[in-house]
Amino acid sequence: MHSFDELTHFGSIDWAKAHHDLCIVDLKGKIVLQLRFEESAEGWASFRDKIKAFPTLGIVIETSTGCVVERLLESGCNVYPIQPAAAKSYRNRVAPSGDKNDNLACYSMARALRSDGMDWHALKAEDP
Repeated sequence: MHSFDELTHFGSIDWAKAHHDLCIVDLKGKIVLQLRFEESAEGWASFRDKIKAFPTLGIVIETSTGCVVERLLESGCNVYPIQPAAAKSYRNRVAPSGDKNDNLACYSMARALRSDGMDWHALKAEDP
């Protein structure tokens, strides 16, 4: 686990039952990776392969428990949970019209982590 100050990339996972969407931005907020992967062993292997390019990665997700969180922690990422209401507020900052789609949700939360994450609490693998 890295300190927030060590992070060079900021990502977000929009998780679902059958697939997950990932967006990663750099220190300037530029999108460097967008990926949809299946909820399967092959999908998670693809995720782990793609994030190797970002060894100091923080990821925000709209939950603090469950198998997706466990897999993120096992992947070596700093994982930051966010409440759905807070995620909606960040999404509305990026799209005041109220538009919602998976890519927008991921991008807005990745940006939020980049700009505000220094005050957020990262999960640890031993957290229940």
